[in-house]
Amino acid sequence: MMLISFVTCLSIFLGIGLLSVRKKQNTAADYLLASRSLKPWLAGLSAVATTNSGFMFTAWIGMTYTLGISSIWFLLGLGLGSTFGLFTSSKHIRRVSEQMDTYSYGGLISHWQGTDMPTLRHLLGWAILIFLCTYAAAQLTASSKAMHVLFGWDMNTGAYLSTLVIVVYCFTGGFRASVWTDVAQSLVMIFAMLTLCYVAVEHIGGLSTLFTTLETLDPKLVAIFPSLQYAPALYIVGWFLGGIGITGQPHIMVRFMAVNSEQNTTRSLYWYFGWYYSFFLTSWVVGLAARALLPEVGNFDAELALPTIAQDLLPQFLVGIILAGLFAAAISTADSLILSSSASLSRDILKRPSASMWITKGSTILISAMVLAISLWGNKSVLMLVALAWSVLATAISPLLYLFIFKQRVPEMVAVSMVLVGCTIATAWYLVGLDGLIWPSFPGFIAASLVYFGYRLFSNNESSNNESSSPSH
Repeated sequence: MMLISFVTCLSIFLGIGLLSVRKKQNTAADYLLASRSLKPWLAGLSAVATTNSGFMFTAWIGMTYTLGISSIWFLLGLGLGSTFGLFTSSKHIRRVSEQMDTYSYGGLISHWQGTDMPTLRHLLGWAILIFLCTYAAAQLTASSKAMHVLFGWDMNTGAYLSTLVIVVYCFTGGFRASVWTDVAQSLVMIFAMLTLCYVAVEHIGGLSTLFTTLETLDPKLVAIFPSLQYAPALYIVGWFLGGIGITGQPHIMVRFMAVNSEQNTTRSLYWYFGWYYSFFLTSWVVGLAARALLPEVGNFDAELALPTIAQDLLPQFLVGIILAGLFAAAISTADSLILSSSASLSRDILKRPSASMWITKGSTILISAMVLAISLWGNKSVLMLVALAWSVLATAISPLLYLFIFKQRVPEMVAVSMVLVGCTIATAWYLVGLDGLIWPSFPGFIAASLVYFGYRLFSNNESSNNESSSPSH
């Protein structure tokens, strides 16, 4: 029964993606942005399904399992940062993308000031390609982990199956197929999480018993603030900047580039955040319940907590739907990441408009193969892969975007320097293990901003010196 319900949901996703072919137009604009025709509810639900990803079913559950109640600060930091980021940027992004007639996010940023910045465009194209492929690989890893627990399949089976499904409907229907399946997947995701939340809490004996059980296991699990050697407030601020960094995630922001009008971007955000907070809070409770039901033992992988308790508590038919929800979360993000990477490769790196349609579709196949390879032979921690990719892209794009939104002129070489310095600092911060002190976006943002303010200070001083040295009349 578990396999039947899972395959049924999977067939529905695939069928919806293939149905989108009936509306497709054979243009790059349609393949990459659905001809900028998305209704607000479609854009909002697609964006939130893409945002939540396999991270929510594996890494976020695992984080809550490990930290307990204090993990709520991750939700609040990211949520409030995302709210600020999207409400201050989405209308601008929709307007400028149409004015500049750009189909990729890197192209949007590099054309924002009205002229092409080819060096910046290539740099952002490569950054997006590399880190979105890493991010997508994390989604395949998440689906593989769940299938390994529930079906006993080889750890790589989920990655192969996810790649096959994504390639079929993305290659045929493009961005529209991704959006339509995202909406169907989001419904399965919320149903799966609500079902598991209700059953787990009821099994434990209610929320008060859940709290008591966690306190008995370890008092740190019910602490309000995370147990850190350094200031928790600084750590939480880092998460807030990580939330603002949503504006640096091409696979999410292209949804707002594709809304059918600038005025409708705000309506799409209401759909987005209503679903976002509901799902995040529900999954937080599931993570706490998982810790109560599965006290930490040996080398248990916390990222497997959700499929493990699903298998213990639910009938086989519902376990299949839970797995379908996790699988849906993974592929709804992975397909978006692959399409955004295709846009970067074809529009920003290769830059061959005369054959853009075939190059873009060929890019989808090539990138899918790259993502599969990273998932099969790369690091197996979903949290590590997502955190690194998110932080670097946030640092590369968000500081520049806000300077442009607030009408600050940034020369191309200054913009390139901001991207290089910010990304280097964020990556180094993560690789040396300082992410436990503060989210890597924080030092990356600071470093990129210092580059810009250094440029402004230098240019102002130079202007003052020129004025003082000019002859008086």
